[in-house]
Amino acid sequence: MHEDFGLFEAIYTTRAIRRFKDKPVPLNLLRKVLDAANQGPSGVNNQPWRFVILRNEQQKKPVAGLYEDGFFQNRGQDARLTEDTNPSVHLALHMAEAPVIIVATTYISNRHGVAKLSAFASSYPGIQNLLLAARALGLGGTITTNHILRHDEIKAVLELPEDRQIVALIPLGFPDQPHGPKTRNPVEQVCFSEIWGQKFEFEN
Repeated sequence: MHEDFGLFEAIYTTRAIRRFKDKPVPLNLLRKVLDAANQGPSGVNNQPWRFVILRNEQQKKPVAGLYEDGFFQNRGQDARLTEDTNPSVHLALHMAEAPVIIVATTYISNRHGVAKLSAFASSYPGIQNLLLAARALGLGGTITTNHILRHDEIKAVLELPEDRQIVALIPLGFPDQPHGPKTRNPVEQVCFSEIWGQKFEFEN
């Protein structure tokens, strides 16, 4: 990892990358981003995450095809016409071209609702770790969830056990678009003091 790349620089400049160069991701870098994901916190340290890494064209294509089907079922077929201006549409049409697709999974809890929520909540911090580490290493990716409309079919392609559920698909590679500053609402607009709607004052 680049020693001169600070945590806050990564946080403030990591963008959703949906376009990738035709360049393989070295295994040593792939291991680093997955190891960063593995350091994520989880409820009672249960570490529910398991990752299926797709690099083989024959395995990426059916998963990407199912993702595309689900994406346009959700967005409508006319969305295909916006490929040039909508990065999400571009990714849906070219998911298989990402050098790596990381399938993040968690266990399916048969317990109460809190346990079900915890399984997902315990997975996303590690995924964010993965994306921040990718940024520091010159890579990029994004969290995608449109697989949900074809979840069972993708699960079958990957031969996932019955008790596993896909949390997200994360295409990963060397960016063919820039990282950099993001457009966000000022923090003053998203924080309230004690009750909803009451402005939080950051200065005494």
